[in-house]
Amino acid sequence: MPTPYKIYGEGPPDSPADPALAVTGANTYYSQPVGVPDGKALGLEVVFVGTMTGTLSLWLTNKPNADRASDTDWIQDTTFTPTNPAGAGIKNFYTVGNLTCTSARLKYVNSAGSGTLKARANVALER
Repeated sequence: MPTPYKIYGEGPPDSPADPALAVTGANTYYSQPVGVPDGKALGLEVVFVGTMTGTLSLWLTNKPNADRASDTDWIQDTTFTPTNPAGAGIKNFYTVGNLTCTSARLKYVNSAGSGTLKARANVALER
């Protein structure tokens, strides 16, 4: 069983430590991209702690070396409908199947409140 890949949080993505990303004010947070083999499923564990209110979305690309600081090289997956934080902590697991992109990432736009965000991803290589 592969180790989940940390896509939000401080430190190296494969670090055994699991610190959270501090979220404050009206800001946008992009996760690290996750490589996705063609047609595979992506498992996403997302944990919000605190009083945050905002919107989580999934973005996809086939572009090598896609810009990590903006949406320029990414296309939003509008079929991804997560539960968004609304002033209280939540934790969810999402399975996104049959991806045909080379990379996926999460985008979180915080509109109010503060807290922490953790996310881990796992790509299902065997079915």
